[in-house]
Amino acid sequence: MFVAAWKLEMCAAERMGAGKYEEALECYRKMMDRVELSAYHWERVARCYEWVGEGERAERAARCALDSDENSFDALRLLARLSIAQGHYAQAREYVRRALGVRRKSVAPRPTLLGRLLAAVDKVRKRGSAAEDGGAMTAGPEGDHEQWNAWAVEFLNGYERAFGAAPHARLP
Repeated sequence: MFVAAWKLEMCAAERMGAGKYEEALECYRKMMDRVELSAYHWERVARCYEWVGEGERAERAARCALDSDENSFDALRLLARLSIAQGHYAQAREYVRRALGVRRKSVAPRPTLLGRLLAAVDKVRKRGSAAEDGGAMTAGPEGDHEQWNAWAVEFLNGYERAFGAAPHARLP
């Protein structure tokens, strides 16, 4: 059963890398029949749903990730984006604060052997796609987190300037 689930995980990762998010979701659905998904898997499911434009399903999957791991950075970040898109800025502020707190604790990302393998595959893919794009440089996961942290601080500062410390569910 584990081997079949692992093959499905590799199938999903490959489909996501190719931008075939519906197919990746199908791989994850089959994987759910065999094993319980971890927070990492729920995060990836949530991203697939977000990328195919199914915000409600993305939100549910991100909440499943938080149920598995309350410090799921990617789930908190996705929930912040979804909240902003819905105009729920106070809720987004809370998700952003929690995500920043998680990043400050330096939670180790995917310490498993499979996680390291997937990271290596992603790195090779990014190098390949950068070469195809005329040698364009990619920031990689560390750069992505730095950019997100800068955006998050800017968002929180802007929120405080606009609303102060009082929570507001929506902009007027």
